[in-house]
Amino acid sequence: MGINDKDYIRKIAEDVKETPDISLRLVKRFLPLAIMLFMASLLWFYFTNSDHTTQSGTQKIGHEDMTSIDSLDLDKEGKAAIELWAKTLGGDVELNLPNGSKLAVPENGFEKSLLGFLSQGCPGELKANWFNCDRLLFKTGSVELNSASLDQIGDIAALMKAFPDSKFKIGGYTDNTGDVAFNKKLSGDRAAQVLQAIVRNGVSASSLSSEGYGPEHPVCPDNDSEECKAKNRRVAIRIEKCK
Repeated sequence: MGINDKDYIRKIAEDVKETPDISLRLVKRFLPLAIMLFMASLLWFYFTNSDHTTQSGTQKIGHEDMTSIDSLDLDKEGKAAIELWAKTLGGDVELNLPNGSKLAVPENGFEKSLLGFLSQGCPGELKANWFNCDRLLFKTGSVELNSASLDQIGDIAALMKAFPDSKFKIGGYTDNTGDVAFNKKLSGDRAAQVLQAIVRNGVSASSLSSEGYGPEHPVCPDNDSEECKAKNRRVAIRIEKCK
């Protein structure tokens, strides 16, 4: 083996010896970048596979934001009521509230009428305009609200909060079955329960009042059938001060 061959072999040996140092420098240089790319991929996976969204400017309040119906522990009456409301009130439509939020409500629900009245500055005589809630249900023989009512309670509260300077009255009504005095107290207690539920949803108690009217002011005066009586057993809302 000649001198040149020995020099060549020696050079290869030196290059091999230096290789670990070069690899270490490369690792030190690119490791932070690799970690950053890995963390970015984790964040991308998290946000694209979850329901976390960022809202700006407007807030959308709809049934998808409310407690899941399956988690409400509904009784037989509550489930039947929800099925009936879905058939008679139609699918959801979106209402634009003056505070910038959006509210999803049934197409034929009373919320549209109430919002329209408030948005127009409450035309006509305030005392003559009552708006009948159409998705409130009480447990039989009780003043306690059925869990099926929570969705509309949230909708009512959202509407009221969109008109913070207005005042509202909640009226309770019964049919003409039974003792008048008992029915008046029952209707008053139920109206008060609705008021308290609305307050728990963030509406100021100072903007609300309630009263029970018993069998007075029936919307179905004949009171001669179960369907007619059911219409008279209701809770309604009136604007006391419109702003």
